Amino acid sequence: MNIKKKIFLLVCLIVISSCSSKTKQVALIVKENEHAVLNEECNSFIKNTATQELLKYGRIITTPILLMVSGGTLLIPVISANAGLDTQDRLNASKLAEKCNIKNEIKSGKEIVYDVVKGVTLGIITSGSPGLNSTPIPTD
Repeated sequence: MNIKKKIFLLVCLIVISSCSSKTKQVALIVKENEHAVLNEECNSFIKNTATQELLKYGRIITTPILLMVSGGTLLIPVISANAGLDTQDRLNASKLAEKCNIKNEIKSGKEIVYDVVKGVTLGIITSGSPGLNSTPIPTD
């Protein structure tokens, strides 16, 4: 394997490993916060953070693959699915914060919508929308 491929794989691993779901971020805050209320409901939400992490990693891996394979035709469905999953993650994170008494992480519906729209916009800008400006290959 040449050096460029090794560097590319290393960068990919760093990017993927540095991303975590909002639910996991709040769960880590709960674990570190001495004022958190670790009751049964709170612990139940913390145990479910693994599911949100799997969804987050799945989105990180599958989104570019789906866009490349489809030539960009799946852009709207992929954005919609990612927005829905991001909304669910942020709702779970807010409920976790509420159940564990982390008041500064409890978000209103408006704040969640704003964060999701901001994330979708950033995702569109950084993804470069592969295939949308390309001409299809002629089939003779």
